[in-house]
Amino acid sequence: MDKYVEVRDYLLREFKLTAEQYRERFSTAVKSLTETYTLFGSRVKNLFLYYLQNRKARTVEQVIDLLVSDRIKETLSPACLRHVLSTEGTGWFGPEKTD
Repeated sequence: MDKYVEVRDYLLREFKLTAEQYRERFSTAVKSLTETYTLFGSRVKNLFLYYLQNRKARTVEQVIDLLVSDRIKETLSPACLRHVLSTEGTGWFGPEKTD
């Protein structure tokens, strides 16, 4: 247990899951027959937290903006989505801030 964070970080670096992979795993997670609901809840929560960490969404406003951005991307045509994903790179497009 003392090395949990080190082991977790090593595995995350080794497998190099992307934010989209975390989001997909979060969205499609299913409770296994041998898994308790408590363990299932922890697993789903961790997937979501890894996703937020990967996308660097730290405030409630950033989380909301990220979820809205993801939802909008779900409605795009495949060609448009490919363009958006290639343009945003490792970040993500949020709303433009106007003051």
